[in-house]
Amino acid sequence: MTQIVACCPYCSSVIGIEVITEAIVFLPDCDGHKECQHLSCMWAELDFDRVRADRTQRYQRKQSAQKESAHWIWEYRRGLRRKDKRETHIDQRLAMYVFGLGIRNVPREFIPKAEHEIVGNSAMYREIERKGTGEFKIRCEGVLWNVTFDGFAIFSRVPKQVMEQIRRLVKVAPVEHFV
Repeated sequence: MTQIVACCPYCSSVIGIEVITEAIVFLPDCDGHKECQHLSCMWAELDFDRVRADRTQRYQRKQSAQKESAHWIWEYRRGLRRKDKRETHIDQRLAMYVFGLGIRNVPREFIPKAEHEIVGNSAMYREIERKGTGEFKIRCEGVLWNVTFDGFAIFSRVPKQVMEQIRRLVKVAPVEHFV
């Protein structure tokens, strides 16, 4: 099952996530895996909550066996990396920043000046737009999971310039207040 993170507003390239394998896929409907030339930055997250036999979800967030997450960041000229427990402080700040941009919660002085488009949505707004795209169930190795999917991408005709501005802004912006 592939979920769409975003479609480029300039060339219609698609970025997706293969939910079962947790792989980022560029152009999932076509042959090849060519990255979009307009992509400046992308952040995506899948949260998996195990469903109990009685079909209720376990909300024991501190129990890692019941809750798992997968996160990715793609940056212009740095490529794709999966975030995990070894993620850097800068990766954490970048993820919060992109999420904040995506939900339109970043003050104007911390938004890149170069022309860009932010595409994607939080799980809640994905569900409002189209049921089953932000929250859905999957069965993997006999276990039923509720999945929550958030993802945003930043596209531009000048992706290098946008990403340079974002890297500077992430260092100085109070990103903790954007999420």
